[in-house]
Amino acid sequence: MLAELAVIDPHEATVAVAQQLAGTAPVTKQSGNSRYVVQRQACSKTLRATVYLLAAESCKNISWARAYHDQKKKQGKKSATIFRGLANTWLRIIWAMRRKKETYQEDTFVQAQARHAPAAA
Repeated sequence: MLAELAVIDPHEATVAVAQQLAGTAPVTKQSGNSRYVVQRQACSKTLRATVYLLAAESCKNISWARAYHDQKKKQGKKSATIFRGLANTWLRIIWAMRRKKETYQEDTFVQAQARHAPAAA
């Protein structure tokens, strides 16, 4: 995963570029009155598979990831949609870790999530 992301400089690009490369950023198609979202095809398939696997496996051992999964499942979301959203979250975390040259600290993420959650609601 890091080798795939290494082609992007975290100090010059945004996390959206990494999400597009990973194929986790959805593509909205619109024609006339219809509008729908499809999976991005122009991406690194290896990176996409890796971040989806990370998202799925994190639900087993990381409490906030499991809570996210359970909340979205209650909302009626499909597994692919849930894992794509969770993969996007992991990419934001990994992006911040690369920029700051830090390791993953679950407490730091949970605190940041609590600060930003009211704004997202």
